[in-house]
Amino acid sequence: MRRLGEILIEEGVLSLTELHTALDTCHRTGGRLGTQLLEFGYVEEHMLLEALAKQLSVPSVIKVKLLHSPLKVRKKLPTLVGRRLQAVPFENTKRGIKVAMTNPNDRAAMEEISNHLKEKILPHVATETAVLAALGTAENGDADWSPEVEPSVVKARRSGDVEGWNRLWELPRFEPAALFRAVPKRARVGEVLLASFPDLTTVTSRQAMRYEPPVDEINFSELLHRADNRDEIGSLLARYAASKYDRVCVFSVHKGTVSGWMARGRSVVLEDLQSFSISLDDPSIFADVGHSDSYVGAILENNGNMELIQALADPAPIEVVAVPVWVKQRVVAFVLCDDPGHPASQDHMDDVVVACRKAGVAFEVLILRRKLLS
Repeated sequence: MRRLGEILIEEGVLSLTELHTALDTCHRTGGRLGTQLLEFGYVEEHMLLEALAKQLSVPSVIKVKLLHSPLKVRKKLPTLVGRRLQAVPFENTKRGIKVAMTNPNDRAAMEEISNHLKEKILPHVATETAVLAALGTAENGDADWSPEVEPSVVKARRSGDVEGWNRLWELPRFEPAALFRAVPKRARVGEVLLASFPDLTTVTSRQAMRYEPPVDEINFSELLHRADNRDEIGSLLARYAASKYDRVCVFSVHKGTVSGWMARGRSVVLEDLQSFSISLDDPSIFADVGHSDSYVGAILENNGNMELIQALADPAPIEVVAVPVWVKQRVVAFVLCDDPGHPASQDHMDDVVVACRKAGVAFEVLILRRKLLS
């Protein structure tokens, strides 16, 4: 498995300085690397999708195709579910329904989508921007917009008036009031700009608002009590552990496969983490920790662990704290914490263990709730 940044640099479409600037923003705002690269204008969509397709070994789909896909297909998946899983169906085929996802490796998400659609899922990777735009048009109707054409010009088209025809080639003249009427409803006026270090690249306030700060023990328990889906539980677990350690990665376990899921803190590229996948039966730290309550220490060098270390980005962990999340007799997730460049502190390990037990109870309550409603 290769890292997204490495692939883009090898393809010659991204410089090391641009990568570091985008990574710095990701570490501070919790966003996806690909999204930052697009918003900074460092890469074009087709370049990013080509790299993601190579990394994840799935086909890709561009934003234009999603936006022009049948509205009735996009509406097959409830918008709230699509936003949470960052997925949108876009084409029916004889083999199944094609679904654009930011994380096609999330098997639990694919199963949830399949349960909603009642069809076989054919996953495609798409950018976060494209998926959210397609979901927005599915929710609000077609997003196509163009300024109003002056009535006299329309009349000229019909009558063949030469003077009117010539006006078609002139820039439209709008009064101030008309300009305000022409602004799309979803456009934001007066966007606040921040700056990223070291290149002082502008970052919109929308990007900064993506970041969810760590939570303390009291808020963690209260929010966990109100969580109504697995992604909320996973996110809360990552945010709480991030109050104890500099780098936190959460891995989901679905049908015997461990996959990268969520991350918080320094030196984490979400696309790289989510490209990681390994069988729980293969030799790795997950196979070892899956038979205990916790582990603290170095990651042993074997094939599974080396892939994990690569997915964690630089610097490689010196020591880690690894804790499983149990639901009855089954592991459903793992939390991996470390302080990059330093030995892992054992002072907060017990806090993370307790948090994982609470998360396990929350998962169990969620399962029981769904059984009662079915």
